[in-house]
Amino acid sequence: MKVWAAYCKQNGRRAIRFPRDVPTRWNSTYKVLARSYEYKDLLVTFIQYHVSHINLYQSHWDVCRNVCGLFKVFYTATNNLSGVYYPTTYLFIFESLNIAGAFIHCESESQLHEYVIAMKEKWLEYIRSFQIFI
Repeated sequence: MKVWAAYCKQNGRRAIRFPRDVPTRWNSTYKVLARSYEYKDLLVTFIQYHVSHINLYQSHWDVCRNVCGLFKVFYTATNNLSGVYYPTTYLFIFESLNIAGAFIHCESESQLHEYVIAMKEKWLEYIRSFQIFI
């Protein structure tokens, strides 16, 4: 961490600690990727000099940007629907449409297609579970 802090300072940026990823939470993955994307130029050169067995290319950052776009929709929906001091039921349809739109948009991305299909199936399974209550 000290090496990263010194490297950031050398390059005129504030050193940050990246959030930890929780494999079962898309929101934590979103936070890690979004923060990493902000520092992508520094990360590429830092890793190039300090972690030689890892190579980062522009195509990796393109995928990161696309995944962030998809995960941001879930992050926003989770935050909007997690309120306890205001009604959230009416927001469910709005957020569901945002999620459906993000799936449609990302399905056309060749690098994400396979993953988006799996995520979409999981989402539909979740939505179908609400039919029990209707």
